Amino acid sequence: MLFPYQPALLAAALLLLCVVAWNRRAALRQLLSPNNFTASDVKIRDEMDRQLGEWRPVAFDYPRFPAWLDFDIDNTPPPLYRPFRWGPYHVTMGLRSMQWPEWIELDNRYREYHTIRSNRMRIRGSKAVRTMPACPGVPGGADAAREVMYELAEYLSRRYPQVFKVTRLPYQKGDYGWYGEGQIKTIEIVPCEEVHDLEKEDPMTVAGLLVQDDLFITVEGEDGKYYFQAGSICTGGFWRMEDKIGKALDDIHMGGNVPQYETKLKPSLTRFFRKLRTDKPVLRNNYFIQIDSELSWSEPTNGHEDAFDEGTHEPKRALWGDFRPPEPTMRVEDVHFRTERQSLRRMPRSGAVLFTVRTYIEPMTKLAQEPGVPGRLASSVRSFPDDIFVYKAAHLYRDALLPYLDEAHKKQVEAGIAEDGEVKTNYPY
Repeated sequence: MLFPYQPALLAAALLLLCVVAWNRRAALRQLLSPNNFTASDVKIRDEMDRQLGEWRPVAFDYPRFPAWLDFDIDNTPPPLYRPFRWGPYHVTMGLRSMQWPEWIELDNRYREYHTIRSNRMRIRGSKAVRTMPACPGVPGGADAAREVMYELAEYLSRRYPQVFKVTRLPYQKGDYGWYGEGQIKTIEIVPCEEVHDLEKEDPMTVAGLLVQDDLFITVEGEDGKYYFQAGSICTGGFWRMEDKIGKALDDIHMGGNVPQYETKLKPSLTRFFRKLRTDKPVLRNNYFIQIDSELSWSEPTNGHEDAFDEGTHEPKRALWGDFRPPEPTMRVEDVHFRTERQSLRRMPRSGAVLFTVRTYIEPMTKLAQEPGVPGRLASSVRSFPDDIFVYKAAHLYRDALLPYLDEAHKKQVEAGIAEDGEVKTNYPY
């Protein structure tokens, strides 16, 4: 039985709860309104709560970093990436967090790579640099390519001010300038005596000439897949952009016969791309071994580039005149180590995911002189599963390489500069 005053108290309490709920909803609406939000609020709203293929530009400022004022482009050697370990070989994405100042690395081979990239773009044309139009369910790559060009110009001119000089337009709200500064109009590559007008030139071409890396831009389709929609690929070595551009990443990897992709990599890759945030860039490294020193296209292994038969799914097969697949070498001098440093970033305006891919090639005889490296690499090569052995074409170099590495490792152990079975390494160096 209710006392006479209880209905009034209950009504008042219910009214109070409604007012509180209304105020909370109003406060939330105000917080998420376009005129009143923080960058982190927008990330939660736009990056984590969206439909497939949908992207709303994120309010994001590239975290500030110091300029490398004493950087010397003529005397800074490439980093010694050695992404292999003792013990069993595991197929993984191998991701690690990227620190913002280290997005793009330059070294004393910059001019050499710039020449290679310029020549490849001139000779190969749209087979080396291309931007795809939109197609049903998949955005085009033009907006992402323009954003990437401006992002690279901003970063490079601030990180390496001795190498890149810029002029700017007056500030306008919503332009591509960082930190409230005007949008870049021109960028000069000082060591190459080359100036590019960002308003007039093709964005993908300019972006590809600024760095030593290949650039691979993917955008999300309405099916949730990521499509290769713009790129500058000049040092692919064993694959051609013309075979991949416009395709979904799943089709690219499966068409390239990537081992264990369907069972191990595809689920991880799908989750990763869907959840990659603008403030969480990552790095990864991989390696390959080849029996020539070619950087841009390995003709001794694949035959002529324009006749390469990508559709056979057979590694290193080509159809060109009297070309014959290479025979295994017994000369360690023929064997070269090829490694890639890849960064992956979500672009805040377009939502595209950008790969930068820097490729390095060195003689195997050079690597074998480094403390601890020959034993570790021999262990990695010996642990290749059968499908990895085929994918990496290990039959071409195994018999020449392994005895050489074993002997180099034995000498290092005897000299006390390496350990047998050493497992503590500073991956990926």
